[in-house]
Amino acid sequence: MIGSKEIVIDEEQAEINAVSTASAGKKYRVQLDFAARDFRELNILVDELGLTTRAELFRSALVTLRWMIQKKRSGCTIVAVTPDDRLIEPEFEFLQGLAVPKGSAARVHEEIAKFQ
Repeated sequence: MIGSKEIVIDEEQAEINAVSTASAGKKYRVQLDFAARDFRELNILVDELGLTTRAELFRSALVTLRWMIQKKRSGCTIVAVTPDDRLIEPEFEFLQGLAVPKGSAARVHEEIAKFQ
């Protein structure tokens, strides 16, 4: 419910978090190259989110991305709600190629239009 800003606990998200934090066993090291500006932004995000390591940031981002993919594949549209209850649908180019059930995008856009 958008108008009253009801907060819904997402059971799928809780399950994803549990799987992500419960993964034990062999660890793998990944090396990434960043431009100086991007590396500073990475460190700022770690600080802003109160994380202790960059690895934590990437694990959190991975959980978020998995959730986004699940929602898109199930026909959901990911939106942000502004303080004045306007809906904004961000455009994530990396999610454009996901298969979405037919008709769901048009239906969601109609719903979004009602609130704008």
